[in-house]
Amino acid sequence: MSIQISRVGGVIAAAGGSTAKPTLRIGSVSNVQRLVTTFQQAGIFPIVVVTGVQADEVRYQLAGRGVVFLHHDDFANASLYDSARLGFEYLRGVSGRTVFSPVNAPLTAPSCLTRLLRSRAPIARLSHSGRGGHPVSLSHQAVETIMRDGVSTTLRDAMAASGLKTQWVEAGNEGAVLTVHQEREMRRHIAAHRQDYFHPRVQVTLENEEEVFTPRLKTLLFLLVKTRSVAAACRQVALSPSTAWEMTNRLEAALGYSVVLRKRGGASGSGSDLTPDGFAFLKAWQRYEEAVQLFAITQFGHIRNSLIR
Repeated sequence: MSIQISRVGGVIAAAGGSTAKPTLRIGSVSNVQRLVTTFQQAGIFPIVVVTGVQADEVRYQLAGRGVVFLHHDDFANASLYDSARLGFEYLRGVSGRTVFSPVNAPLTAPSCLTRLLRSRAPIARLSHSGRGGHPVSLSHQAVETIMRDGVSTTLRDAMAASGLKTQWVEAGNEGAVLTVHQEREMRRHIAAHRQDYFHPRVQVTLENEEEVFTPRLKTLLFLLVKTRSVAAACRQVALSPSTAWEMTNRLEAALGYSVVLRKRGGASGSGSDLTPDGFAFLKAWQRYEEAVQLFAITQFGHIRNSLIR
């Protein structure tokens, strides 16, 4: 069974030794919270956050947001490219495109990211006034080419060495090219451009008499496909196994069929996976959610100027 379930997945690199600043607040939220929100507003799923420095605080700040935590064990010596490749490897075959951003570049406005995602070029990059920025959007072909590159030491070099077409997408303001190394300019930008960050945030859940399917449970089901282990899936989504089973049992009772295939013992050991019905449910829900997100973004574009002045 093919694992591809989404149109666009995302990687946020928040690992890098003393250089990454995931919990730095520019405005009222931290860098990693801002980036996750922007990615989710654009309908990106799954979102992998590569953690290292301040990993426990990052997990705490994003608890319940339905993101995947992938810890870089050697984060003190990890480069940004190391974290990118770790995330790319994890999402291989999961989505049609992959969006990447370092946590130190969190100020891309949601509308800029939406514009970037319209590009079908193998490599699409934001720019402003001749300067390259983040995020970067990569096709499946681009990711595979980069992962085969055993020479390049930076993502920029790997993209250049790929020989694939790069489309530069104008961001419209300097938020996309600012990093934490320009903290004063970042704070000035947020103060002067707060209206650029207004965007609908749509969180779709499934309910009958109670809530039975949430973004966190959706991520858990995706992780079961990846890991085939409830314990491993729970670690990567920061969820206790007892809570995971409670959520899963509630969904199955509401749907009237099994979503998770439980396997105990045997020659291959115990484990879990999605049933064919469960995987079909996950893929259908993801398509539905992407359609809802697209509708919300499109309709908001029609009325934005009349709402925000």
